[in-house]
Amino acid sequence: MCVSVATGAECLNGRRTGKGPVLFVNFELPAEDCALRFQLICEARKLKLELGMLDVLNLRGHARDWDMIKNEIQHGRYKLIDLDPTYKLLWGRDENKTSDVALLMDEFDVLAERTGAAVIFTQHFPKGNQAKKEAIDRLAGAGAFGRDADTILTFTSLSTEDCYAVELIARLHPSMPKFAVRWQYPLFVVDPILDPEDLKQYGGRPAACTDEDLLSLIRDKPLRAGKWFQEAHEEYHISERTFYRMKASLQARDRIMCVANLWTPK
Repeated sequence: MCVSVATGAECLNGRRTGKGPVLFVNFELPAEDCALRFQLICEARKLKLELGMLDVLNLRGHARDWDMIKNEIQHGRYKLIDLDPTYKLLWGRDENKTSDVALLMDEFDVLAERTGAAVIFTQHFPKGNQAKKEAIDRLAGAGAFGRDADTILTFTSLSTEDCYAVELIARLHPSMPKFAVRWQYPLFVVDPILDPEDLKQYGGRPAACTDEDLLSLIRDKPLRAGKWFQEAHEEYHISERTFYRMKASLQARDRIMCVANLWTPK
């Protein structure tokens, strides 16, 4: 998101951004790792950062210095300020206590009003099954995290490994359909084949059929798609829709090939 705004490029699912200077306040990564991450993202997206468009403030081990530094940011200097991660700014506050979180949110509001920048902060999910919760209730800690933000963007694990459902909750804008992304280092890549409703279920029954289960049915004998589905249905009781969704995902990831209308693993 920071790179997208700093270069005026699209973000995630083809969303346009308004180009402007960005300040990324890094409380977590070593400085060299943070610099490398931005470099890899720019290379992967074939984007070039202009001088002064993305400033990085490395405060790992010096998070409390932010209390003084933030007052030196000039009004109108940045279009976006990203604070990552939020827990580094708790400073003895209890993230499960509404009054403590409200004070932290007020600090973010003051920063936005004083600088004229949009302020982004990150918050983790608690442990456990997030699939049974509404997106706005998946944030760890007090409900003030979800109620205060004007826009919330959640990434929730899907049953497919390294894939996530992205949901956007906006106070001032029309709702947008959820979509799914696949983590392909160093980027999240939108994958229209994935089902954003297929959230990972923790502690429940395992998936009826995995990718490897499906591949095992054609490993020794290539099959036509219809016959392949029949065998998958008989063996794992999956629906036709689920079968063809999984098949399309395997094909998109170059895991299978078709020769003379017969499907086989690559």
